[in-house]
Amino acid sequence: MIVVESTSEEFDALFCKDNICYNTGVFNAFNKNKCDRLYYLIFKDTKVRLGMIAGAKGKSLFCPFSAPFGGFSFVDEKIAIRYIEEAVDVLNIFCRTNDIENLSITLPPTFYNESLVTKSQHVLCQKGFSLECIDLNYVFYLKKIVDNYKTDVISRNGRKNLTIALSRKMQFEVGEGEQGLKEAYKIIEYNRKVKGFHLLMSEKDILNTSKIVKMDSFFVRFEGQAIASAIVYHVTDKILQVIYWGDLPEFSSNKTMNFLSYKVFEHYFLKGYGLIDVGTAMLDNKPNYGLCDFKESIGCDIQPKCTFIQHYCK
Repeated sequence: MIVVESTSEEFDALFCKDNICYNTGVFNAFNKNKCDRLYYLIFKDTKVRLGMIAGAKGKSLFCPFSAPFGGFSFVDEKIAIRYIEEAVDVLNIFCRTNDIENLSITLPPTFYNESLVTKSQHVLCQKGFSLECIDLNYVFYLKKIVDNYKTDVISRNGRKNLTIALSRKMQFEVGEGEQGLKEAYKIIEYNRKVKGFHLLMSEKDILNTSKIVKMDSFFVRFEGQAIASAIVYHVTDKILQVIYWGDLPEFSSNKTMNFLSYKVFEHYFLKGYGLIDVGTAMLDNKPNYGLCDFKESIGCDIQPKCTFIQHYCK
């Protein structure tokens, strides 16, 4: 097997079908200014087997360099493990040849592709990569939005909070286009400011990214005022991801986040989706206990999101 450099257009022509948005050429080309050099790598022998997009920052290479996760793209979802092993072998050679000192790869949680992610985790460990960190990543399987959600799926505290929320006569609303994203972002930005947290993406970043990634916005309104919002990416044709959500803290006694999460889950269940990635619950590489408790209380399951690193000796 060999590895060759490619272009954004060629990469997407080979791998874009059913690909995670973060692993597409168009997404990474859009963010190319966030790294020193962008590599579109294709692994092939008699045919193309795998692909990977990575960005160099100094003498370190990152996959992803500007996204929640990256990893391999595939032509055949049932790819044999030996091809992943061969791809990692030539990737290591490529890094040494190009004077790369460190290679970091963050894989998706396994619910994105259980077979490929599990095989990738195994191969990286076998090929000398170290497990750098395990992020706690939450997922909600939308089939849980059934008649017994309020009694069996959510925790006792979650039931209490949702009961309060449903009694407050709040309204759930789907946002419209760019204006919806702007309004949703402002609520979330205020929430983070009050709590002393910084948003990684600006409003401009969100709006620009919405030109290449399908996004939805949602609102909770109370007496006509928007008091909570969410921004959701369509990461694949089948998987959604909550990018940001939050409420106006002065209305938190309404249990707006319990109401918002329930209605967002219900919205996508009725549209026929299977699951929604609710993201990590980490703060400075440590569990954010309050966020962990909230996501578990609303019925989310948890999976690891693993980052592997390889150091190349000189």
